[in-house]
Amino acid sequence: MRQIRLLAIMPNEGLAKVLSDVCKTRNDLSVTIKIGNLSAGLALCKAVDSSTYDLILSRGGTARLLAQHMSKPVVEIRATIYDLLRVIRLVGSHGSGVALVGYPNMTSCINEIADMLRTTIKVVTITSEEMVHDTILKLRQDGYTVVIGDTIAVSEAKSQQMNGILIPSGIESITAALDEAVSMFSTLEKKTQQAKLLKHVLAQQGVEYLLFDNQNKPVFSECSPSVLGCVCDLSDLCPSAPSTPDSTSIKRLSGRTYLVAVSAHEYMGSPCTLVSLREKKGVWNDSALAYSYKQPGEMPYYDHTGCMQSLEKTLSSAAPLKNSILLLAEEGTDLSMLLNVLHANSLYSKEPFVRIDFRYLRESAFQSLLHKENSPFSENHHVLFLDNVDFLSDSQQKQLIECIASSLLFKRNKGIVRISPANRECPLYSYLVNEQSLICCRVPPLRERKADIPTIATQLTSLFNYDYTKQIVGFDDSALELMTQFDWPENSAQLYRVIQKLVSCTEGSKITCEAVKSILCEENAAASCISLSALGTLDEITYSVVCSVLKEENMNKTKAAERLGIGRTTLWRILQRDHKQKA
Repeated sequence: MRQIRLLAIMPNEGLAKVLSDVCKTRNDLSVTIKIGNLSAGLALCKAVDSSTYDLILSRGGTARLLAQHMSKPVVEIRATIYDLLRVIRLVGSHGSGVALVGYPNMTSCINEIADMLRTTIKVVTITSEEMVHDTILKLRQDGYTVVIGDTIAVSEAKSQQMNGILIPSGIESITAALDEAVSMFSTLEKKTQQAKLLKHVLAQQGVEYLLFDNQNKPVFSECSPSVLGCVCDLSDLCPSAPSTPDSTSIKRLSGRTYLVAVSAHEYMGSPCTLVSLREKKGVWNDSALAYSYKQPGEMPYYDHTGCMQSLEKTLSSAAPLKNSILLLAEEGTDLSMLLNVLHANSLYSKEPFVRIDFRYLRESAFQSLLHKENSPFSENHHVLFLDNVDFLSDSQQKQLIECIASSLLFKRNKGIVRISPANRECPLYSYLVNEQSLICCRVPPLRERKADIPTIATQLTSLFNYDYTKQIVGFDDSALELMTQFDWPENSAQLYRVIQKLVSCTEGSKITCEAVKSILCEENAAASCISLSALGTLDEITYSVVCSVLKEENMNKTKAAERLGIGRTTLWRILQRDHKQKA
């Protein structure tokens, strides 16, 4: 072990001389000695570069003061029993006019020693430098003539024409303090090396961490500047913490995806929250919008009405089971409440929720999902929401079936799969129900829940009142009747869009029948914007529709496929089929 570097702040020349003599006999220490008492000693210590020493050595009140203001550990030269016996023996001839003035670390045992020696010494304990003058003045007024203490007490006694006797620190007390410094440094060095090793291991694993106090403010951190720039308090990383500690979620920060683990701890006697972050490399570009780590909620409100409440109870009972869930729901149906229920009540409620939307999945991304090591399919104990799997081609569905079977995907994770009821003939549906024993639950479309529309419309109106600074109190009776009669082919998503339009364009306190009629006409017109010729085969009509949409989307196949409700692979196959027929 290298030499330990000590900065010694000694209160007087005598103690500095004894320390220097003792240090000459040791080769494990390198000592720098400065002479200064209390505040003067503190100023000297602050003037020295802290990187040039490992520990601080001092005595009495100066040691206490340095420990309060300096970051480096302070070792105190304590008065030993031999030091106290020497000074008591020395003042024995002075009779009863003797007082010992010192800090608690000096005065704690002097009374017992004085009793054992049958010597009467008045013991006065001080806790700050400011108390010294008034304390010794009071002793002088009470008839005391001798003051025993450290440098500051003795100096003050002499300034008030009293005898002052310094408690010496002998070779024994200095040697004991130096031995304590060696032991303390050895322990600190071991802990420091362990901390460095742990930090290195965490860095190799790509783990960053932050500690937050009980006010949710960061105490210390080991994070990249890009992460720290996004974090002001704990809610920026985990809105539900610390009310739900010991949980794991996934968060996007500065364009990167992190696995965020939250756990409750204690630091310096107070509760705190430790957050670790590990970057997760996505299997494809997030701009594909196919693969996202989000909380289950999709819309800023919950469709918590009528039969949806009954479904919530059913799914809350099914969620803790090991079986995965199959939701038969049309596109645009608000599943946010049901997904939250399934996640919150599952065995993996404290683990991440991962949504994969197959509607936007390109072939390369699909293959990455099935085969890459960093795919979410390689994770364990996640809640996986596989959305729009019926948009996959038959060949892709068969590949997905093989992956689910061979990797035991739904044994390692809780699966939630959504398929449109119109596509129950697809290969995946039969496999999930018959082979994987998924619990099947049909979510009714909005047109079957028309009694719920007024309640949902009221919630949405209140929501958009806030967004558009409106004060709309409701609908005209005839307006609400039109809303109820409409079929809502795009379900909750369409209702959300219509209410947003109505609130934004309404100036009065109520939404009128004319406004509703106008917006619903626009919705119908948009749904039938593509005019079809009754002439030609089904393939020819299909090709004509695809070409029309492609032209409107400036030949962007991704947007065209999205509008048509098909995958890019299906769109490509339609175009290739027509090309082959013409050839």
